[in-house]
Amino acid sequence: MQSTKTKLLYTVLYNTYSFFSNFYFTNRTLKNCFNWAAGNICASPPGISAYKYIYNKFLRFPLRVQIETTSYCNAKCIMCAHPIMPRRNQHMDQGLYEKIITELALHRDQLKVLSLHFMGEPLMDPLIFERIKIAKQAGIQEVQFNTNTQLLTPEKARLLLESGIDAITFSLGGLDKESQDKRRIGTISHVVEQNIDYVIDLIDSYGNDRKKPKKFIYTIKNSSQDKAYLPIMKKYKNKVDGIAVVNQNNWGGESKNHEKDIHLTSHLIPCPFIFSEMLINVNGKVNLCCIDYADREIMGDVSTSSLYDIWNGQKMEAYRLLHLKKKSDRIALCSECTIFR
Repeated sequence: MQSTKTKLLYTVLYNTYSFFSNFYFTNRTLKNCFNWAAGNICASPPGISAYKYIYNKFLRFPLRVQIETTSYCNAKCIMCAHPIMPRRNQHMDQGLYEKIITELALHRDQLKVLSLHFMGEPLMDPLIFERIKIAKQAGIQEVQFNTNTQLLTPEKARLLLESGIDAITFSLGGLDKESQDKRRIGTISHVVEQNIDYVIDLIDSYGNDRKKPKKFIYTIKNSSQDKAYLPIMKKYKNKVDGIAVVNQNNWGGESKNHEKDIHLTSHLIPCPFIFSEMLINVNGKVNLCCIDYADREIMGDVSTSSLYDIWNGQKMEAYRLLHLKKKSDRIALCSECTIFR
């Protein structure tokens, strides 16, 4: 079991990162300065030594695990790689899912968040509510997912909240047809907004004797001129626990880079995801990160190996050191990624 000091450190680190990221992704000057300083510090001998100490002391298991319980999706969002994803659509085998949860339960003190989504829409998984219950019964601290909200009917909202979900993130393109319907093809703006409002009101109606899941909104800017997030901020800033406005990424160089002119810096920085998060796709393969929609970098297979062994394996460690030493451009998937550049 972890000490109170260790748990506090994890909480402080996680909350600090969440707070800082809101500024980092929207201010190029801050991003450029931070990348230059952080990149040089991490690549220095003291930086490498500090990493090894922190890793051995605190990071022997990921702080966040993402499981793709389904790769089906009801939408064809223009900013998403799902339409060109080479994997076939399927739901995760329940036996495999339970195997993963069993191991996660062994590390539940260190694991902070379990996210049940990746390339698919979680509400298309017929077992999603049962899977959430299984994770919560195993003692996972926080279980959450992102949804495009189109399928979140009042009945499904009730089942979702009864499942024990700790946080729900609504992915939203905008509050008008132009921003929502044309960007998130397959969704309808007034249905999405209506479903979000219903869930928010339902959660707010809970008394003090019932746990209230956290609620967030996630929206993507596809250019510096894109202002569709402003009406979202105006309507929901006092109704949800947080709103994330992020720049569109380029899926590791596989799509048009919308950030390059205004957000990309020339400084390499260690990607925090590779040190803190593990992603398991619907087949049980562990992808390097959340932009690896095409399974270009597979770290291991949970069907044949433990999560712990994959996380602490030679391949993962070699990739982490490349990031620390400002050599992440030697990894094909990372070389064109725009998230932390």
